[in-house]
Amino acid sequence: SAASLVFDWDPQYFDKSNNNNNGQPEMIMFAMPHHQDRLEILPYCAKVLLGSVCLKEGNLWEMQEDLPEISFRAPRSPNLEMIPDLIDALQEDIHYRIPDNFLRGAGDTYFSGKALGKLARILTITEEVMEVCGVSGNGRRKGLRK
Repeated sequence: SAASLVFDWDPQYFDKSNNNNNGQPEMIMFAMPHHQDRLEILPYCAKVLLGSVCLKEGNLWEMQEDLPEISFRAPRSPNLEMIPDLIDALQEDIHYRIPDNFLRGAGDTYFSGKALGKLARILTITEEVMEVCGVSGNGRRKGLRK
């Protein structure tokens, strides 16, 4: 699948009498290296810390981006020999709680995001180990009755 990215820079001009960009030149801006293969750029480039930036003319940038297939699961199941070690680790990790200050919105976005990501990985790994072991969401072996 693909995504369409549209950047409407909406530049504002000092001369308000010339509305709708009539007669005004398009904005010129440097395009970063990862944008250049998706845009028609001008022939002037300069070296910067991130590589080569090149001029792009236009108030509107439209780019298509191919999106890879993604999954929250590992590309292969865990090695069966490692399942007991994973279960031991998960029995401790499943009790992880996001710190109260993050729940109140008092933490910064970087570390609160890392905490949320950790919790998501714990739950995803737990779900996968349960499937490999044939355990349902209620803790019972699949196919067994009370």
